[in-house]
Amino acid sequence: MAILRSSSICTAFILLVSPVLFQASLARSLDGHWNPKNPSCPTTIFNFGDSLSDTGNVNLVFPFISDPENPPYGEKFFGRPARRFCNGRLVIDFIAIAFGFPLLDPHTLTVAHNYAHGANFAYAGATSSRDNFFVPFYLGLQTAQFLRFKSLTLAAQQEDDAFEDFNRYLPEASSFSSALYTIGIGGNDFLSSFFRMENPQQIINEKVPLAVQGIVDAVKILYQQDARNFLIYNVPPEGCSSVFLTVFRDLGLPKDDLGCLLPVNLVNQAFNAALYKAIQDLRSSLPGVTISQFDYYSANLEILKNPATYGFNPALTQTTCCGAPGQGSFNYNLNITCGHPGSSACSNADEYVIWDGIHFTEAFYRVIAKFVLNGQYVDPPVNLTSECNLSFENFGQTTYSETFPGGSLLL
Repeated sequence: MAILRSSSICTAFILLVSPVLFQASLARSLDGHWNPKNPSCPTTIFNFGDSLSDTGNVNLVFPFISDPENPPYGEKFFGRPARRFCNGRLVIDFIAIAFGFPLLDPHTLTVAHNYAHGANFAYAGATSSRDNFFVPFYLGLQTAQFLRFKSLTLAAQQEDDAFEDFNRYLPEASSFSSALYTIGIGGNDFLSSFFRMENPQQIINEKVPLAVQGIVDAVKILYQQDARNFLIYNVPPEGCSSVFLTVFRDLGLPKDDLGCLLPVNLVNQAFNAALYKAIQDLRSSLPGVTISQFDYYSANLEILKNPATYGFNPALTQTTCCGAPGQGSFNYNLNITCGHPGSSACSNADEYVIWDGIHFTEAFYRVIAKFVLNGQYVDPPVNLTSECNLSFENFGQTTYSETFPGGSLLL
């Protein structure tokens, strides 16, 4: 690879990193917790996905137009809107905290970032395939953005004298091969078809293969860039969400014993089955690769079937915490969504599974993160908690300032 001269790197790198407020960024870590207990455990995470794991890319690229710009988003943990489609932390946040890393910054953050332990390339609304129904940042573009991030990082490290201050906040060159690459995407690929009332079998035949292929292509591209360790999430049952139950409430669609829409979940099941087969094929065709798959669908159903076991109110599993009445019985209103005038948030969000009708609460993500790290619903089962001696100490009812003492949060 040709190395750019210092002046060229300065021009190219200005959108990726900024020297402003480095000390604030450095503070956003868990002191004494940066080194893994097991040398085989990852010291870096690169994440790709949609709104279930976007920590700010959409809000930074399209500022001041999305719901998470407004309270009460983020108030549970951050005390104010935190660019996340949640009242607090996401699964990727909990995973970073368990490893003792700083929260994973979006790769589009140009001020006071810290990429030493990874970066987040997920965008809310993103699809796996090129069906850019919501935003243009489909998975293939996310991987391309990673390739640019990696090339600029390596180029900067070749110019150590000129980029000494920058490099301390960038991943080490060796970490790109030892990092954990997490991918969770696919649910948005079917939304436009659902809302056009396309036949589920048509969606399965036409959209599912494209969505699965998008993930396969991303893994292969990342593998060519020395990625070897992957954690891939399948999609949760969208037919159990408030938005679908509200929008399709008068159509008489069949439901299962949990009250979830069968036609919607049928598509999710087909995608998950095809993804499982594709991952098996990738394991066979890519020497040295390790791919773990988290069964988000089954984990979600487990919580819905046994909500009290996990601290949720059985009467509220499909009710929106932050929303507005007026359309159906799930406190979700297409015309008055969370964060807008007329909406309000429940006072007991930890008892709710669903935050804003589409996305989940911090309490739900906390349970999911523990499943992931403990190897539950993971194939093959890998217990990262024991292998890496991870800590859930900061998973509880803490705030940002309690979790990162002395840290500074720029939102």
